[in-house]
Amino acid sequence: MRYDYFIIWNTPHTEEIINLVDCEFKIIFEKEIIINDMDKFVMDVYACDTVPFEHLIAKSRYLLKAEKKAYFLLVENHNPRETIVGDGAFRHVQCLTIVDFKTKVRRKFNPEPEHHVIHGSDYESQVEYLLKYLKFPSLDYFYGFSNKIDVKSFLRDMPYRYVIIRMADHFPNYKTGEDLDIICDSVYEVIRWLQERGEFVLSHNGDNTHLDFITDGIEFRFDLLDKFGNLRDEILDNRVKKRGVYVPALEYDLAIRFLEYKKHPEKVKHLEYCKLFNINYQDIVSRY
Repeated sequence: MRYDYFIIWNTPHTEEIINLVDCEFKIIFEKEIIINDMDKFVMDVYACDTVPFEHLIAKSRYLLKAEKKAYFLLVENHNPRETIVGDGAFRHVQCLTIVDFKTKVRRKFNPEPEHHVIHGSDYESQVEYLLKYLKFPSLDYFYGFSNKIDVKSFLRDMPYRYVIIRMADHFPNYKTGEDLDIICDSVYEVIRWLQERGEFVLSHNGDNTHLDFITDGIEFRFDLLDKFGNLRDEILDNRVKKRGVYVPALEYDLAIRFLEYKKHPEKVKHLEYCKLFNINYQDIVSRY
């Protein structure tokens, strides 16, 4: 197994492409990228590609006029099928599994033959390069996941309304001791659903109910809440599906993050995240 990445350039088919990636690889980290300087970003992303520069210009020129946004996916590749291609200075390792997948996606979604909607890595050092360039965690961080339980399987087909709030970019992967914050209609019903599917230890802390999967200590925790000011029903009514589970619609996600920041000012990362979007969420906050 090795790690690879995909960059999906902004397209109306982004969610469809992410779903295709999720069917053929295991996505372990997903992040939307807001780009200030598209020209520089494209050149930097392709900087470690071992292909002629003219080829890069041809397939990336249209991106300079595209919306300044892209999606980064880090995946587990369990069948790399590495081979050597190219001549002279352009001789390099190539992953046929990634090439075949990019070709399939491009045939289906490219607006023009050379207007590529997806880019992918050829070898793992490119992954390290781009993680560092984007200021994301290094590969060592991702090798540290525990994943002793399949978190997503406990939520799959749940008949009760719920949303995961502040979902981590690496969901459904986790490290020992992590938790998942969930707002739901009925904590009791969700507890019953989860306990039918796993051996959990139940505990309470104020309005929060915890279901802990225990190994040597707390392996993973579901943190359940069925109260959220006046917003619970609004949040659940406006939920959307992402990575096979339900999350709040973006404006509600931003409102929840802002409220968390107001409650805990040291969590400035939530405020910084909200600033990335030109969306009015203060009306929702005012109804909390």
